[in-house]
Amino acid sequence: MNNIYVNIKDVAEAKGLKSTRSLRLELNKNESKYISREIKVNGGTSYEILFSSLEPELQDKLRINEKKSTALGDRKHVDIIQTIPTIANSTGLYFLLGNDVQTDEKYLYIGEADDVATRIKQHSSNKSKDWFEEFIIFVSKDMDLTKAHVRYLEKSLYELAQKNLTTITLKNNCCPPGSNLSDYDIAYMQEFQDNMIFVLNNLGIINFVQTQQKSKAKEIKKDIFYLPLTQNRVNKNGEIVKARLEISDNGYLLLKGSYVESEERAPSFKKHVYYKIRKKLEADNLFIPSDIEGLLITKEDIPFKACSAAAAVCKNRATNGRAEWKLPDGTTLDEFERKE
Repeated sequence: MNNIYVNIKDVAEAKGLKSTRSLRLELNKNESKYISREIKVNGGTSYEILFSSLEPELQDKLRINEKKSTALGDRKHVDIIQTIPTIANSTGLYFLLGNDVQTDEKYLYIGEADDVATRIKQHSSNKSKDWFEEFIIFVSKDMDLTKAHVRYLEKSLYELAQKNLTTITLKNNCCPPGSNLSDYDIAYMQEFQDNMIFVLNNLGIINFVQTQQKSKAKEIKKDIFYLPLTQNRVNKNGEIVKARLEISDNGYLLLKGSYVESEERAPSFKKHVYYKIRKKLEADNLFIPSDIEGLLITKEDIPFKACSAAAAVCKNRATNGRAEWKLPDGTTLDEFERKE
């Protein structure tokens, strides 16, 4: 798309503008930051902007709009999507979402269908799916997704969700079978999936943290927040042992070498939503023995969506991460983020 021109209305929509007025003013400057050209429309004049001259984030949004169509709705909108031409009778991927009222844990079901609108309507009539409140649909604007494509995406996203260290609980009964694709189709589906994840993360619907994103936090020196464990635990230098946390592009990063409690500190923690995260990390062998009795250390950086989840994992009990994670000068994470 780098050498193509994009209609000014599409650029305005991607920027979240209600009109093209501010863009037109920018294009008419002597040294505009965009490269554009005039076009004749219904006897008047409009503009197109060179794609490669747009900001990277705008390019990302326009690529997404070019590749696929997305529908988001509540359960009450199930009948409406049956009448949307780009959705009805289309092969696609979908997400069903709901929340546990008591724990606020997010439920997620990932599925695919040849007729994705009809499939969601079937789910809305299924008592076993009473928990879902919202749905998200992804189809291709070009109608070029095949059954093999969406089966591949379904399995890939299921496996990615399984690895996520957030409060997502998958409601799929088993891992989807997936499909075998050519190298060309795999590359196409990876691009499609990356665009889907971009939409989900930026809308704040689901926070998928991909493995390759873990290393990004180390590219720039960042502020490190510390969390002390039991106060009488000290290392060989006489220093109080702590866990370390950085703010990342996708949430937070519990840093390699952080100390964590090996034993549960409160019986009630077993009923907490973060208990599942702690147990999953243990099952994935992300903690190794330390030189201090009763403590383990993280063997690699671990991404989190919530700072309190990271704190709870370290202390092995529920805790307020926004108040307990602190900079060396005593500034809490909450105070720091309010200033940003």
